[in-house]
Amino acid sequence: MHDFKIKAIKQYKDERLEEELIKRQTQSDLEKEREKELQKRIQGAKTRQELTQANEDLKTYLAKQKKLEQEEEKKIAVYAKRKDEVDQLRKDKEE
Repeated sequence: MHDFKIKAIKQYKDERLEEELIKRQTQSDLEKEREKELQKRIQGAKTRQELTQANEDLKTYLAKQKKLEQEEEKKIAVYAKRKDEVDQLRKDKEE
Protein backbone atom coordinates (compact mmCIF):
# COMPACT_ATOMS: atom_id res chain seq x y z
CA MET A 1 0.00 0.00 0.00
CA HIS A 2 2.84 2.36 0.84
CA ASP A 3 4.48 1.72 -2.56
CA PHE A 4 1.18 2.43 -4.25
CA LYS A 5 0.93 5.82 -2.50
CA ILE A 6 4.51 6.67 -3.43
CA LYS A 7 3.86 5.68 -7.06
CA ALA A 8 0.63 7.69 -7.11
CA ILE A 9 2.36 10.74 -5.63
CA LYS A 10 5.27 10.39 -8.06
CA GLN A 11 2.86 10.02 -10.98
CA TYR A 12 0.91 13.06 -9.77
CA LYS A 13 4.15 15.10 -9.46
CA ASP A 14 5.26 13.95 -12.93
CA GLU A 15 1.91 14.94 -14.41
CA ARG A 16 2.05 18.35 -12.69
CA LEU A 17 5.61 18.83 -13.95
CA GLU A 18 4.55 17.88 -17.46
CA GLU A 19 1.58 20.26 -17.26
CA GLU A 20 3.91 23.04 -16.09
CA LEU A 21 6.33 22.35 -18.94
CA ILE A 22 3.47 22.39 -21.46
CA LYS A 23 2.17 25.61 -19.94
CA ARG A 24 5.61 27.25 -20.15
CA GLN A 25 6.10 26.06 -23.72
CA THR A 26 2.68 27.41 -24.67
CA GLN A 27 3.47 30.76 -23.04
CA SER A 28 6.82 30.84 -24.83
CA ASP A 29 5.16 30.06 -28.16
CA LEU A 30 2.55 32.76 -27.58
CA GLU A 31 5.24 35.29 -26.71
CA LYS A 32 7.19 34.38 -29.83
CA GLU A 33 4.02 34.76 -31.90
CA ARG A 34 3.31 38.17 -30.34
CA GLU A 35 6.87 39.28 -31.05
CA LYS A 36 6.60 38.03 -34.61
CA GLU A 37 3.33 39.93 -35.09
CA LEU A 38 4.85 43.08 -33.57
CA GLN A 39 7.84 42.85 -35.91
CA LYS A 40 5.47 42.35 -38.83
CA ARG A 41 3.55 45.50 -37.86
CA ILE A 42 6.75 47.47 -37.38
CA GLN A 43 8.00 46.34 -40.79
CA GLY A 44 4.66 47.23 -42.36
CA ALA A 45 4.77 50.71 -40.85
CA LYS A 46 8.38 51.13 -42.00
CA THR A 47 7.46 50.01 -45.52
CA ARG A 48 4.52 52.44 -45.63
CA GLN A 49 6.77 55.25 -44.43
CA GLU A 50 9.41 54.43 -47.04
CA LEU A 51 6.74 54.28 -49.75
CA THR A 52 5.34 57.65 -48.68
CA GLN A 53 8.84 59.15 -48.75
CA ALA A 54 9.54 57.61 -52.17
CA ASN A 55 6.28 59.09 -53.50
CA GLU A 56 7.21 62.50 -52.13
CA ASP A 57 10.68 62.22 -53.66
CA LEU A 58 9.12 61.25 -56.99
CA LYS A 59 6.72 64.22 -56.87
CA THR A 60 9.63 66.55 -56.12
CA TYR A 61 11.69 65.06 -58.95
CA LEU A 62 8.82 65.31 -61.44
CA ALA A 63 8.13 68.91 -60.41
CA LYS A 64 11.82 69.79 -60.95
CA GLN A 65 11.80 68.02 -64.32
CA LYS A 66 8.68 69.89 -65.38
CA LYS A 67 10.24 73.19 -64.34
CA LEU A 68 13.41 72.36 -66.28
CA GLU A 69 11.35 71.45 -69.36
CA GLN A 70 9.40 74.72 -69.10
CA GLU A 71 12.65 76.69 -68.80
CA GLU A 72 14.06 74.82 -71.80
CA GLU A 73 10.90 75.52 -73.82
CA LYS A 74 11.12 79.18 -72.83
CA LYS A 75 14.78 79.33 -73.98
CA ILE A 76 13.82 77.68 -77.27
CA ALA A 77 10.99 80.17 -77.76
CA VAL A 78 13.33 83.10 -77.03
CA TYR A 79 15.92 81.68 -79.43
CA ALA A 80 13.29 81.13 -82.12
CA LYS A 81 12.00 84.68 -81.69
CA ARG A 82 15.52 86.13 -81.95
CA LYS A 83 16.23 84.00 -85.02
CA ASP A 84 13.00 85.21 -86.63
CA GLU A 85 13.96 88.80 -85.81
CA VAL A 86 17.44 88.34 -87.28
CA ASP A 87 15.99 86.67 -90.36
CA GLN A 88 13.51 89.53 -90.73
CA LEU A 89 16.31 92.12 -90.38
CA ARG A 90 18.34 90.34 -93.06
CA LYS A 91 15.31 90.17 -95.30
CA ASP A 92 14.61 93.89 -94.74
CA LYS A 93 18.25 94.74 -95.50
CA GLU A 94 18.17 92.81 -98.74
CA GLU A 95 15.10 94.67 -99.90
